[in-house]
Amino acid sequence: KSFVTNPQFKIDLKDKDKDGFGTFIVSLMTKSLKSWEEIVVGFRIFKLKSKNRFDGKSVQAKHVADSGKLEYFPQVTKRFKLKPGKYLIIPFTQYANQESEFLLRIFSEKPSDLQLLA
Repeated sequence: KSFVTNPQFKIDLKDKDKDGFGTFIVSLMTKSLKSWEEIVVGFRIFKLKSKNRFDGKSVQAKHVADSGKLEYFPQVTKRFKLKPGKYLIIPFTQYANQESEFLLRIFSEKPSDLQLLA
C-alpha cells in the first residue's frame, strides 16, 4: 500500500533508435553516503496506459523493467531499451515505510521529457 505514495516520475520516450526502441539510462543514488550501508534503493518502470499517476489501474499491472537485484550500494544504474511511449519510474527502498533521500538521473540517446508527478 505504501508503494503508491513513493515519488513518481513520468518519462515520455518520443523518438526511437534504428532498432525501433528508445534507449535510456536510469541512475538512482542515495544522497547520504553514511546511510547507504543501511538503505537499499531500487526502482521499477511501469508503462502508462492513460493517467499520469500510479494508482494500480492506470498502468499495466506488472512493471516492464526494474533496477535488478537489490544490493547494498549507494547507487544503482541500468540501461533500458523500451518502445516509445509514456512510462512511470518509481524509486523504492528495500523495506516498506523506510524513508530515504535520493538523486535520480536520466540519460537518453533521443529527446525525452521527464516530469515529477505531484
